[in-house]
Amino acid sequence: MKGFFKIMLATMAGMLLLGVLMFVLLLVVGFASMSGSAPVKPNSVLVLDVRNAEVQERVSGDNPYQMFAADRGVSYIGLNDWDAVLKNAADDQNIKGVSLELGQISASPATLEAMRDALLRFKKSGKFVYAYGISMSQGDYYLATAADSIFLHPVGTMMFNGLSAQVMFYKELLDKLDVDVQIVRHGAYKSAVEPFISRKMSEANREQVTEYLQSVWGVFCKDIATARKIDEKSVRVVADNLMLFDNPHAALSTRFVDGLAYDDVYRRILKTRAYARDTAKVCEVAYSDYLQNLHSSVSAPYKVAVVYATGTVVDGEGGQDEIGSDMLETLRKLREEKSVKAVVLRINSGGGSGLMSEQIWREVTLLKRDRPVIVSMGDYAASGGYYIACAADRIVAEPTTITGSIGVFWMVPSLGRTLSRKLGVDVETVNTNSSSDWLNGLRTMTESEYDIVQQSVDRFYDTFVRRVADGRRLGVRYVDGIAQGRVWTGEQALGKGLVDTLGGLDLAIRIAAEQAKLSKYAIMERPVMENFFSRMLTAMSGARAVRNSSRNALPAAFAPYLELERTLRGRSGVQAMLPYQITIR
Repeated sequence: MKGFFKIMLATMAGMLLLGVLMFVLLLVVGFASMSGSAPVKPNSVLVLDVRNAEVQERVSGDNPYQMFAADRGVSYIGLNDWDAVLKNAADDQNIKGVSLELGQISASPATLEAMRDALLRFKKSGKFVYAYGISMSQGDYYLATAADSIFLHPVGTMMFNGLSAQVMFYKELLDKLDVDVQIVRHGAYKSAVEPFISRKMSEANREQVTEYLQSVWGVFCKDIATARKIDEKSVRVVADNLMLFDNPHAALSTRFVDGLAYDDVYRRILKTRAYARDTAKVCEVAYSDYLQNLHSSVSAPYKVAVVYATGTVVDGEGGQDEIGSDMLETLRKLREEKSVKAVVLRINSGGGSGLMSEQIWREVTLLKRDRPVIVSMGDYAASGGYYIACAADRIVAEPTTITGSIGVFWMVPSLGRTLSRKLGVDVETVNTNSSSDWLNGLRTMTESEYDIVQQSVDRFYDTFVRRVADGRRLGVRYVDGIAQGRVWTGEQALGKGLVDTLGGLDLAIRIAAEQAKLSKYAIMERPVMENFFSRMLTAMSGARAVRNSSRNALPAAFAPYLELERTLRGRSGVQAMLPYQITIR
């Protein structure tokens, strides 16, 4: 009995401690949100410090973890906030220009394009943009080329060596574990399953990876050449010969940068540019402080709703990093909101569940019956992500968006041999019918069962192709020819008729407003972001916390492969999913 009371008291003490910690966190967040920032002073330079920044579609401002992460030099930037800050700063008379401070930004190509485009739009106001870096990645440098002038530390470093994609293959490992993976697919280029059934890339897969990497790199080189007034061939030669590695003077001589400067020298240059007569009157305002003071002044009876569809498409409820039944509910509610005159569906997804993709497609078709629906594609809008996009009135993609991948597969791993041969576990089965234990993961499918699954996959593929053909007003045979799981960049997809125009979210919103004949409107974002404590409680109650902790415990390079393995293993039924992620280093 004494032991029981010890356990009970220990449990109560733990719960009390957790409650105290939660209360302290609430106070921290509360004081941080109430404290605000001082008003922006005249002759201010807006400092966009993106060093070690991770860029996401949206970020929550109430997450105390982000405060602690900032102390370690890590920051989180919402693409929507970035755009809003630069739009407001362009009209703010107190802001004279922008200082872009770079170093190891974490963002995919299309996200970098969107950030760069926002800087270019800011420059149209007549204000300056300067960029400075000590250790710049290729992503940093691409973003920097939106600036009027680029400065590098005299002993700084720059990476500029082109793009590379790696795929990890598990076939030999699975053979050693006696795991039998059965794959049913439709599409010669549908390569999401290749890591589980092969030890190397198929020729079809290597072809498509090569083509879309070359397309992305072509966009980067062209934009850099135009911005820096350098011949595009020269840009490629610099990358081929690693001319900029640990060689700031080469960056200067090749006109990749405009000057070499220590931080204090750069600050003097910046202040002189902002207010030449008296640099003491120049102030610097941090991005985070400016964002905290930013409030929308738009008041309008009508709205353009921006709906964020981010992450893997799943059969369950979904969440902020998954697309599920909560997205169905969001779209249904928008049909009932009379003040919403247009919808922009912002998709950043490589797909997932075929069945959920079909359900969301249906809601999009219903929504567009009485208002325009425009799709804005982010880094990825492929496979299931393209499925939910193809019904829209118009599709806007970044040139480097990864899209297409119109194809499906079904994967059934069989662990029966693994249990018996590797673990010494034998399983006996009793059935009422010949296939009662079908797809239970313990035995290989029979030939007739395999044929049934293949028929199901083929039917879903045909449905997918018809959805695209109808939505894009293309012939079924033509769509089938450019489908087969083939991945395209936004630039390539434009020529194939899979997208309508190239641009970012800002352009998609303008198109939506024009089609709805709105001259004045407010932007409404959906789904509403959960607050931090709600998300934390959700994570603590389920396996998501375990998944995230295991992912964070591994080196960052392994995270995409762990996510791919988790996604393939944890989904059932027909899948429409993209197998790749591209990160610029």
